[in-house]
This record gives sequence, structure tokens and C-alpha cells, in this order.
Amino acid sequence: MALMLSDLVANRTLGPGMAAFLAAAVAEPRSLLVVAIPRNAGKTTLMSAVLEERPPSIPLYALGTRHGDSLGIPDAGAPPGYLTMSEIAPHPVTDSYLWGPDVQQIFAAAHARGHVIATALHADGLDAAFEVIAENGVTDEQASLIDVVVYIRSFGRWQNSDRRRVEAIHEVDHVRDGRVAARLVHHWDEATDRFETADAPSFVTPEAYAHHLERYTAIGPRRRIARHDSGLGTLAVPPHACSIDSAPDRERKHTPMARPPRTLDQSNYEVILIDKRDDGVAVITLNRPERHNA
Repeated sequence: MALMLSDLVANRTLGPGMAAFLAAAVAEPRSLLVVAIPRNAGKTTLMSAVLEERPPSIPLYALGTRHGDSLGIPDAGAPPGYLTMSEIAPHPVTDSYLWGPDVQQIFAAAHARGHVIATALHADGLDAAFEVIAENGVTDEQASLIDVVVYIRSFGRWQNSDRRRVEAIHEVDHVRDGRVAARLVHHWDEATDRFETADAPSFVTPEAYAHHLERYTAIGPRRRIARHDSGLGTLAVPPHACSIDSAPDRERKHTPMARPPRTLDQSNYEVILIDKRDDGVAVITLNRPERHNA
């Protein structure tokens, strides 16, 4: 089940202001780079959720070696849109994990034909991310196509992280001599577990930002249950199967489920979200409907 930005706001992967900025940026459109260190940090999930916010008039070109030498890059004269690759990485987990000349070919085409780029890579921060891009033969001018960089942190073992947070979002001004000049617009404060605005974004209009901010501010945090290993693609859990706590993630105590049942007493809980990760961990989000005395 694909997650939307609203889901990621609700589970506190990112804050309403961050989501508002990204939703407005993808409508401009602006090129997007999502960065993290470990696997399963949520790079692809976040990138996909952001791209779902783009207007229907902006096409999405999913690139990969399955398309042959062209990588799926549209011919000259095709409508400008997003050139997407799953990741800039030397190890081809899928045909859309690209490296070297393929990456340079995509950046060159985007620069020459007016496209924008959406991709991800592994790096420990903003500067290191652009070092990876340069390692692929991308020139400063081409690398300057990247407008927005999102950095994600995950906590716990990478195979089964406890939580994820978007730690920083930067607007990129330019790349010169391999060094990136950028401005922090949103960040997460680990000490307080709060999402904060560092500076007013300049890559989106104030009207668009305000519109999306109103949307995402209205979303409250969702109660969540424990994670567990399961072969089920979907799962419903009754109240006795786990503990539910609406405390902040860093304080939440989970009760693991030994034998997850398949049924749910809909009078007690409503399933909001069921998501199965690549490592087989199912994450179920429940909401307790308000009860009214007759």
C-alpha cells in the first residue's frame, strides 16, 4: 500500500511545514533529491509520496536499463516532466538503480530538454550527497539542477528501524567546483522531537505553501501498534493483541504480538493504514473511534 504525504505527517516522519513545502515544490516543478545513510530509511517511500502531489499535467518518466540505451529518457519535444530513478547507486538492486555514465546521461538530458529530476542516494549529509553526484561524471552546471534536498534519519537497526524523521530540507542555490551552496528551510530538533522552520522557503509561492500548510496542519498524529514479522500482506488486529499508546515515539512502549489474528472488532478500532515493508515487517495504524453515550 503506497503511503501519501498525509500518512507520513500522521506518523511523524515529517512535519506539516515540511510536507507543505514539498507538495508546493513538486507542483512548480522542482528537482528533488532524497538522502539517507542506511537502507530502509524510507527514501523511496518519501520520494513516491511527494511525486503523487504533482499536477496531472506534469508527466513522470520512470527510467531504467530495461528501456535499453535510452534508459527511457523521452525524445526531444516530449513534454517536460520528472525523470525518475530509484537510486544513484553502484549496486543494481533493480534496473532503476543507476551509476556512472547512465546517471550522467540523465542529468545531461534533463539539462538540455528542460526536465526535472527525482532520485535518491546514500550519503551522510548534503555535501556528501553532491560528492556522490560528482563521482558519476555530473558537471556542476548539471548538478545545479537539483533544487531540493531532503535528509532522512532512521533509528534502531536498519533492518527494522524504530522510527524515521526527516531531519533537514535544503533549497539548493548552485554547485560550484563540486561544492554545493544551499539554504536550510526546515529541520527536526532531536532534543525536543519537534519539526521547525529555519527560514521561509523561496522556491515556492507563499500562496501555495500556505494552502498546503493548512491541509497538513489539520492532520493529527495517529495511534500505532507494535511492529511484528509476518508473512501477511494485510493484517487486522483486535484490542487484546497489542498495546496502543498515543505518546511520542521516543516514549512509546510496544507489546509484541505472538500470533497475529486476522480479524478486527470494527466497533473498537478502525484500520487507517496497513503497510508491508520490503523486509517483511507489517506496520498497522489504528484509530480508536470516539464513543458517544446514548
